[in-house]
Amino acid sequence: SSGGGSYIPDPPSPSGFVWPVPGFYNLTSTFYEDRGGYGHGAIDIASYGIMGATVVASASGTVISSYNGCPHNWGKSGSCGCGGGYGNYLMIDHGNGKMTTYAHCTNITVRTGQYVSQGQVVGYVGSTGWSTGAHLHYETRFNGVKYDPMSEF
Repeated sequence: SSGGGSYIPDPPSPSGFVWPVPGFYNLTSTFYEDRGGYGHGAIDIASYGIMGATVVASASGTVISSYNGCPHNWGKSGSCGCGGGYGNYLMIDHGNGKMTTYAHCTNITVRTGQYVSQGQVVGYVGSTGWSTGAHLHYETRFNGVKYDPMSEF
């Protein structure tokens, strides 16, 4: 599967990234949210009607890790164990030390080792892994260290 087409409804941000879930901008968790002794380390994008929404690559790069084997696509109070808690996920290396992670998807449309273009469809929002409801868990890292994704927008 080569993934879907390109869908960029908004222009790239000053940093060059595009929003990962076009048309859905509500944050239900922030990077700095306290999760009982540890920081969330990502943003969660969720709102009414988001289940199955298109997830796009925020920037071009190579998929360095992906998992698409979690069938548990519903809200739950604990982890089903799939994808280390991420459920169906992918990680994209954008070069220059930057990487993004897209988690809890219902389906991933790309594979590890594949090059993806900015705005290319890489998956669909779901509630797989340790997820209480449909949302996209979106992480950014620089040289392996998580940083606030909102700094890219």
